[in-house]
Amino acid sequence: MRIRSVERLRRGSQVVTENQGSSFQSACDRSDGESCFLLGSLYFAGKGVSRDPARAFALLQKSCSSGYSRGCSGLAECYRAGVGTAVNNSLAIENYDKACRSGVASSCYSAYSMYRGLNDPSKAEARLRHCCQISVGFAETSAAYIGQALPAKLAVPPICSSVAR
Repeated sequence: MRIRSVERLRRGSQVVTENQGSSFQSACDRSDGESCFLLGSLYFAGKGVSRDPARAFALLQKSCSSGYSRGCSGLAECYRAGVGTAVNNSLAIENYDKACRSGVASSCYSAYSMYRGLNDPSKAEARLRHCCQISVGFAETSAAYIGQALPAKLAVPPICSSVAR
């Protein structure tokens, strides 16, 4: 699971020009959390900039502390995998939980996975339940937006079928 998460963060970055990277830096310097996240992702992956895990970690910290939930998710990935910092499962869970509370379903699932590994079934189930609520809510909202009913087979993600709504 950890490798897939790190690869997802690595693949999420697209090659950018030097000017785009400096635009992200300029906006990040003004505490724009999304720009810090995007720039951190570039340094994480080495896309358009030299790969620098320590710089990526610092930028994801800044992104999260500015309130950008995907930045907290990326920061959790760094703590979980030891990218730019030492492995720290407590801080990984803390940041996954923070992103989960802000509506990042993948972070809820990652927290669920970690709590399961720690043999804490009540916290694991709570995160899975929240993940499912976010996922199903997003699907329902998207279907309503395009003016169509949500097909029954899409109403509940497969992992959520074991969790009551």
